Amino acid sequence: MSEHTPSDLTAQVIARAWKDEAFKEELLRDPQAVVARELAQLQPGATLPADIQIQVLEETLTTRYLVLPPKPMIDSGWELSDAELAQVAGSSGRTCGKPTVTGCFDIQCQQV
Repeated sequence: MSEHTPSDLTAQVIARAWKDEAFKEELLRDPQAVVARELAQLQPGATLPADIQIQVLEETLTTRYLVLPPKPMIDSGWELSDAELAQVAGSSGRTCGKPTVTGCFDIQCQQV
């Protein structure tokens, strides 16, 4: 069975929301349940970790959102240096591999 990435889930949810107005409204109303259901369909047996919260914001032609991910930490708990942060952050932004998609769910799936 192939493993899917968070960007696969993101792309699937966004594409469906663009096609299906009722799905989009449900996603905006209860993103946790919708994303959990879509994840289970994409990768049977996978669940959202209990401590993950999903928030959905709809961009418009004149409003954009910048998502600041958590600051990376090295395994020992020490913070990364400026040079290490620059390597991790890169300059291309977070696009889930598709230039029109501006954010990722960035969740780690747990197998039941």
